Amino acid sequence: MSIDHPHAAWTEERLGSYIGETETLTLEFKSSKALKWPDPSQRKRQILDAAKDVAAMANEQGGVIVYGIEESGAKTRRQASSLDDGFGPDDTASREWFLQVARDNIQPPLTELDAVQVRQESDPQRFWLVVLVPQATGRARQTGDLLFLAARRARHSRHDSAGDR
Repeated sequence: MSIDHPHAAWTEERLGSYIGETETLTLEFKSSKALKWPDPSQRKRQILDAAKDVAAMANEQGGVIVYGIEESGAKTRRQASSLDDGFGPDDTASREWFLQVARDNIQPPLTELDAVQVRQESDPQRFWLVVLVPQATGRARQTGDLLFLAARRARHSRHDSAGDR
């Protein structure tokens, strides 16, 4: 009897099936460019943005963030339009890197956070990154700016650490 690893469910075909779908509270699409920075001065901001996306989703219901899907449409009704070129050997992004970035930038840590590298069929050295965000239990998660974030219709609501949560 063979038992498939849960990561095996994430394939290029599955990611392709999201094309035309609209983001939801538990599903977000991000271009792989969100984790690439041709200008090193953008690195810190983009890492913090990624941590905020994870914290906001965790503070709601949890869900999935797919890095490697281009979007189109109005700001509040974003649809997946295509798979992008993803990440390759020359890019910083990887499963291990993303999980470390999340551990370093989200407090308290999301111990059940996971990520999957989905290999591209046409070039096995390239991949897309799927982040599996658990729902936060106990305390709400926040990033280094001490804001509690909540995902509302694919936008973040900000609450300061002393105020309404």
